Amino acid sequence: MLKKLFFSLLVLGLVFSFSVSTFAETNDSEEIEDFPIITDFNEAPKVDLSIDDTEYPVVEDDPVDSSIPTPRFGPTNITYKIVSKTHYGSGHKGYRDGPSGRGPATLNINSSKTINRSFTNTITGDYPIGKGKIATSLSTTIGDSKTYGTSYTINIEKGKTKLIIYRPYYYQYKVKQRQYVNGIATNTYKYAYVNVFQDWDYDWKYL
Repeated sequence: MLKKLFFSLLVLGLVFSFSVSTFAETNDSEEIEDFPIITDFNEAPKVDLSIDDTEYPVVEDDPVDSSIPTPRFGPTNITYKIVSKTHYGSGHKGYRDGPSGRGPATLNINSSKTINRSFTNTITGDYPIGKGKIATSLSTTIGDSKTYGTSYTINIEKGKTKLIIYRPYYYQYKVKQRQYVNGIATNTYKYAYVNVFQDWDYDWKYL
């Protein structure tokens, strides 16, 4: 009788655990859908998502026309604060060709010096404070090509030829900027989206 009771409680516990796990995964699915599985963060930039309370001047306004008189009243100083930086999504670029070889052999991409290992972080959306200030706040770079290491090895069967292919994965960050006029917060917001390299995704194919 005790054995049956213990077994029933064990089964009930497993079912409950699975249900909670499934619910948690479903509940967060909108945030983590298609996110890459990262195996090595050593090469990936460490993006800063901490609070940034700096009041940044607008740097991408049209040049001021000196022939137009400055108004005596009204807004004279427009600035923006970065009120939030969030991990928004992820994506990948197209596959690139790596090294190839014929078996029997072991083929790796680790020491290849002829492949393209570069990636350029990009920005879209609105960023009146300039991409440089956005990049500094995130502790990353935007618009500069950077090179990242690769690490992947496959075995090739006798008489077969294989090609390693790889592609860059990136994380997308949303930067929310709030407008201030003469130091007073307004309800005007601007949103910038920054793609930052995260890791390489590897695969191979027969030739």
